[in-house]
Formats: sequence, C-alpha cells, structure tokens
Amino acid sequence: MSTKIKIGYLPILDHVTLGVAAHNDRELFERLNIEPQRYENSDALGSAFASGEVAGIFSLFPFALKLFREGVDSRVLLLGHREGQSLVVREEIKTAADLKGKTIFIPHKYSTHYILLEKILQQAGLRMTDIQLDIGYEKITDVPKKFASGEVDGVIIAEPMATEIIRNGGGHTLTLSRDMQKHHVDCIFVARQDFLEQSGEVAAALVDSLVRAGGFINSYPRQASEIAEEFLGWPKDLLLESLAHDKGHILFWDLLPRLEDFEELQRIAVEELGLWKEEIDLSRWIAPELAQAAYRDWVIDLRKNTKDRGRNRTVPGSFSDAVVLFHDALGANVRITGLKLILPGSAYPPGVLRNPYEEGALGDFKTGGAVFELAGEEAKAVQVFSDTATSEPEFVLLRLNQEQLGRCLTALGFGQLGTATSVQTELALVLAKETIVTWVEGESVWLRLSLRTFRFLGLLLGSS
Repeated sequence: MSTKIKIGYLPILDHVTLGVAAHNDRELFERLNIEPQRYENSDALGSAFASGEVAGIFSLFPFALKLFREGVDSRVLLLGHREGQSLVVREEIKTAADLKGKTIFIPHKYSTHYILLEKILQQAGLRMTDIQLDIGYEKITDVPKKFASGEVDGVIIAEPMATEIIRNGGGHTLTLSRDMQKHHVDCIFVARQDFLEQSGEVAAALVDSLVRAGGFINSYPRQASEIAEEFLGWPKDLLLESLAHDKGHILFWDLLPRLEDFEELQRIAVEELGLWKEEIDLSRWIAPELAQAAYRDWVIDLRKNTKDRGRNRTVPGSFSDAVVLFHDALGANVRITGLKLILPGSAYPPGVLRNPYEEGALGDFKTGGAVFELAGEEAKAVQVFSDTATSEPEFVLLRLNQEQLGRCLTALGFGQLGTATSVQTELALVLAKETIVTWVEGESVWLRLSLRTFRFLGLLLGSS
C-alpha cells in the first residue's frame, strides 16, 4: 500500500469542506490514500506541515504565509471558506468604541482575525494599543470556556465557537467579519510543493472534491452538519445553527483564490500591524489553476465582480430567494415550480392535497401545494411547490421561451444548443437523474434543473 497522504485541519467549521469531501467522496479518498489529520492548534498544524508530516493543511491565511516566508515551499490551491468570523463580546459592550480598555482574544498573531480587529478598531477611532490582546490557545475547542471564565471581554473567532458562546449566555455578536470586508478570505488550503510535484493528479482530484463539497455545504447545511458532527466533534444542532444563523455568514460556494483578495490583507499586516517588514509578490505563492479547472468542470463561472453586486453577491439562501433573483434576471413571466420526491417509507407532508398523477398532466404543476401519488419503486409521490414556497424542493421546473432557454444554457456554459429536444412529457422524464433536461410541450419550453443548479443560475444570469 502506498504512503498515506495526510491533510491537516483544525476542528472548526472553517475546515469542514475536508470532512464533507472525505464523506461524500469516500471511495476517491480511499483509492488515493488521502487521510484527514486533526490537530488542536495552529502551531502544531504548522510544525507538521513544515516537517513534511502532512502534505497539505487548512490554515489561517497569514499563518500559512508566515510559513512560506520562512522557507516552507508551498502553494495556495483553494480557500477553506469566505467570511464567517464573529466578534462576540459581553452584553455591556454595545459599540466598537466600548472596546477601549477591554481584553479581546484572537486565535493567533498571524491571523485574519488580527487584521480584521485592526479594521474594527480603526472605524471606532481606536488603536490596537487601546485594548489588551489575549493571543493563542492550546485547544481551539476550549475558547468558549475562556470567555465563560471571565478571562476576556470579547473574542473574534470562527464557528461554531461563536455560536456556542452565545448559547451559553453572557455574550452577543458585536459585528461579523463580513461587515468589515465583504467576501473576504480567511482560511486556505495550502499544499507542499514537493507533494504537488510528485502527486499532481492527486492534488487536482482533491481540489475538485473540495470544490464540490463547498457547494454541498451551502446547499445542504443539515446534511453537512451531520457529517461535521463526526469530523469536527461538535454537536450537529450547534453546527447547523452556526451554518444557518444570520443568513449563513460563512460561505463555501466560492473557494477560488484570487490574488487581489490577499493583497489588501497583506498590506494591512505589513503597514499597520508590522507582522513583516515588507510585502512580497503573492503570485509566487497563490496557484489558482486547479481551482479554476474544478469550477469549470462544475459548470459554474464565478465572475470576479460577483462579490460587489450587493444582495446578488452570493448564492441565494433559499428556493424563494432564488426565484426572486431569477425573475429579476429573466422577467416575471417565467413560471417556476419546485418538485420533491417522496420515497417509499417516508411520510406524506401535512396540510397538502393528495392527487393521483395522470400521464401527461404536466400542466397540473402550475400552482403547487399538492402531492401527486405515483406508482413506482423509486418514488411513491412527488410534492409540488409554488414559486413562493418557503420549503425547499429537490428539482425546479422552468417554463421558458427559446430566447430565455438560450440565455440559461449559455450562462451554465453549454452555449446555444438551438431548439430544445422534443420528447414525451412523462413525469419519469421530469424526475430523471440527469442534471439538466429540456423538452417542448406545445408553445412551452421546459427546463428541469436540480435546486443547486437553479440557485447558481440566477446569480450567473445577473452577472452576465
């Protein structure tokens, strides 16, 4: 058996893509001998990376940059996440100005937290010398205990620790890191250069798996929380709350490392915090090619200007939000209906009509709010959602004209495919396993998408 390829991580949500990828692509990880390796603090993680004990790590961006500057030959392949940090303080602290004279915890001197705290203080007219810093930990999972003990007045920390502190009482969120800098980078996946030279195909497969895991987490937070409970060691209800609260302030859908995302943070680290004497050319360190290829393969074009598009800067958080974004892009005349399979053994949802399905009755899906009973082994029924539903379907049906269909397919990267294929309008086709299905019924062109693809589609149409 070949040597294990170990990837280091900490038990925080920032690093959960590794756990989700290992779960969802278990056979791939086993075939390539990739093994996640847990560490309790950044210094132990960094030592393992520097010695070659692990081939790659999920790490704070400034800490990994410190290792690179000290001679650890490595490359940034992917982001761990975007945004997601919280400044949690005691109840009596109401504004950033109230931080003066208080003790604030940060996980490491070489951390995005340190840089973001500097920005928070600047906006309040304070300096770092106006507060007391408490830096570092032996076990990151003990940070909530530090706050509860009264040692510190506030912590700027990742999830689920921030949510755990608030759950325990005595603390509240003063600000989120996204309020300081939207779409900012924090943790990254960085790999040793010798590993990349020896196992480039493994690295590419791993990045591809991590990209897909990122999309899965934001699309299916409940399932991701269940996976993360075993991987990170936190309760799944805490993890779900951390992923879902405040409109999901930790993002995993855009993990593409862009040079400009790092440059401003490096400037603050050098000029305002004095972490280093001078800046370096980060293009020697950041290698986005594998991530770019993974996103191309995933048929998602993450445009550079997406992060500055206001409410359109991120993938919609729900089906109804995605409907609004889609109607904004293509017009309110597009009929949008959601579908969800009810499998044998599952209970029918309460409060909905139950109707037998009649072959060819696609028009019955206009209004939503019903369950159509089927006769089949794969599903016993399909639930129908209107475009204002607050619940989440699995699939989405769109009724379009040819021009609208062309725009959708182009946005998804398929190009202009011409007239949609005319096929028999049976429910079996609607529920087919293919990612995208098109067909014609009279004057209508129908497009069937997974919910995940539909949520991205509105964003892509708005960016084009």
